[in-house]
Amino acid sequence: MAAARKDLFPRIFAKENKNATPASALIFSSILVSIVVSMNFSKSLADTYKFAILLGTLTCLVAYLFSIVAFFILDSKQPGIRWGKLTVASLAFIYSMWAVIGSGEEIVYWGFVMLMAGLPFYAWIQMKRKSTL
Repeated sequence: MAAARKDLFPRIFAKENKNATPASALIFSSILVSIVVSMNFSKSLADTYKFAILLGTLTCLVAYLFSIVAFFILDSKQPGIRWGKLTVASLAFIYSMWAVIGSGEEIVYWGFVMLMAGLPFYAWIQMKRKSTL
């Protein structure tokens, strides 16, 4: 919903029903979760739960990694070097990468596939945005 409000995702996901609930976004995400769970139907319930938790964690880690890189870029434009902040950001990047690696090959694979699956939506929104400007 937040991404749709910022015009980074289709506007239908920002639409709320009469109870101020983003019903379209919730239905779509529920369908995606159902697909992910059905992909692991042959596994036990515990393995499916573990897969979903690790995939959710991976998506958070990707956001953290991009945020850390953005910090480095923004900080490089400021005068002077802030060694303390750069050290903490570097440690955060290393830890996040370690956590990504620790999530396992299958999780990283599916996380990458899902991330790439979202790119056409982003490109469509960006093309639409530029044509209306």
